[in-house]
Amino acid sequence: MTSKDAIEAKLLGSFPGRFVGSMPVTQFLNFLSEADGRPVMPNVRTRQDLLVSLRKLTTNFDLVDTSGCPDPSVVVGGYEFQPTMGLYKRDNARNGVTDMSAMEAWIIIKPSSQQDPFIDPPLNVDFTPTICPEEDLLPYWKTNRDYYPIFESSNKQSISTRAHMVACTNAFFATQFRRFGFSILLCGSWARFLYWDRSGAVVSRRFQYTANFGPLAEFLWRLNHVSSGDRGVDVSVVPVSLLESQDSTIRELLGIGSSDPLYGYIVPVDTALQKPKDAEGRPSSTTH
Repeated sequence: MTSKDAIEAKLLGSFPGRFVGSMPVTQFLNFLSEADGRPVMPNVRTRQDLLVSLRKLTTNFDLVDTSGCPDPSVVVGGYEFQPTMGLYKRDNARNGVTDMSAMEAWIIIKPSSQQDPFIDPPLNVDFTPTICPEEDLLPYWKTNRDYYPIFESSNKQSISTRAHMVACTNAFFATQFRRFGFSILLCGSWARFLYWDRSGAVVSRRFQYTANFGPLAEFLWRLNHVSSGDRGVDVSVVPVSLLESQDSTIRELLGIGSSDPLYGYIVPVDTALQKPKDAEGRPSSTTH
């Protein structure tokens, strides 16, 4: 069997330099629309307090401990990379305890802050270039390269955590019609939010959730109340059923079995393009 270090290196090799951060937490929360009402701020001192609080904030979901139940999609090279906890839409069907194809978001929990895979720049330093256009950035990076902080930590535990996150994300996008998705990373008493799409990940600055649970509560409160489209589900993809004669032909052309689900895409139509035109191509008036 290939070593776990080699598997982790391969996972990270599929995601080179695609972590962007760190984004201020208040700014990251804008990925989700504000929800009516306010979450109750709990006191979180123990792991049990955390679980109770998470469930109170995610009442529209089933929060499930997935740590000991691998999904085949998160077994890579014989090693398990399932999330610690998964959020599923309440009462939705799923295959087993861990089912990345049905998961709405996930949480990875590591016991130590040393397992945090990222290094935040100092709070009082802004490394964001303000010059443009793009071709003018080269002198900036040449000047500031030696001072720009390394965001991805290079210690062994950090590398392992990043590989764990990438394995979950790969399975998430491989098994769902998604535009984007969210996850939470807890390392010791510190937390980060992550926004994923197929091009990379935006990472929030870390915060000590045991001292200030507010950002975590607000994030989960918003996630619990937004629509599926705002959680990243591609709502333009819908299940379809065809007439028997069409069904067999389509399946043969696609090379899929009779039990595999079929999906179609909803393509928006610009009604302005459908307005009648006169002989010279000008929109003609119509009476309704």
